[in-house]
Amino acid sequence: MSLECITFSLSNIDWTAVGAIITALMMVATFITVYQNKQQVNELKRQWDLEHTPYLSCQLIAKSDHFLLRILNSSNTTANNVNIKIDSKLRNPKNTDVELIPYKLDELKKFLKTQEFVIPPYESVYFTIWITPYKEIENLPSGHISVTLKDSLTDFGTFYLSPQNFAFASFEKENIGNSIVNAISEVGRKIEHKTFFFK
Repeated sequence: MSLECITFSLSNIDWTAVGAIITALMMVATFITVYQNKQQVNELKRQWDLEHTPYLSCQLIAKSDHFLLRILNSSNTTANNVNIKIDSKLRNPKNTDVELIPYKLDELKKFLKTQEFVIPPYESVYFTIWITPYKEIENLPSGHISVTLKDSLTDFGTFYLSPQNFAFASFEKENIGNSIVNAISEVGRKIEHKTFFFK
């Protein structure tokens, strides 16, 4: 009797509806597969673009009697037709109402307006900014130097560089260097002996 029931039930199935449902499920599965493939292709394209797009940044480097403005290409692709625009928003440390313009900065700005640069992968170009870094920090100008970087494809934005911050980070006076080395050595000894002191 159970076999007859099964036979009766199967014979009453609407096979057209079953076929339509199966077709719809296959279409959904195909759509999901196509969508996932598209996502993978987009991710591969994004990674390829990332690996083959130059990335420019900049920093100030304190030298003995001036700063160097370093423009760095930190990617594995050459940056072509690089435009560099700099501006100064610096103030005299003794009178902040007075603008301070570094020596020959106007000449550098004019030069950069007429030039385009090619910066190979992992290489830099340097420009002199005539501010003496090794003075007392309080006697360095306040404010910033702005640097806008673009190449033939990308606008890398504007960077704001403060001589005060970079001079402080780059101080190389002997007494400061010795104190840093001694402090690091002392910390190393305490860690080596598993003894930690907090003051």
